[in-house]
Amino acid sequence: MTGAATATDCNWEVNGNIGCAVTSNAANSFGPSFNGVGGGWYAIERASDFISVWFWERGSSAVPGS
Repeated sequence: MTGAATATDCNWEVNGNIGCAVTSNAANSFGPSFNGVGGGWYAIERASDFISVWFWERGSSAVPGS
């Protein structure tokens, strides 16, 4: 993970369904700065035991091929 966890106890029954929030290190991942770079791409992988999310700015050379 390249982000920073904002909670370490992800038990929804105890913590009111806050989940395991992570702040992104990508400064342009939302809001006006996201719009300013022309947007980007989010990819989500959902499995029975995890969810993964990736973000790439538009024009990033790290975007995987389709």
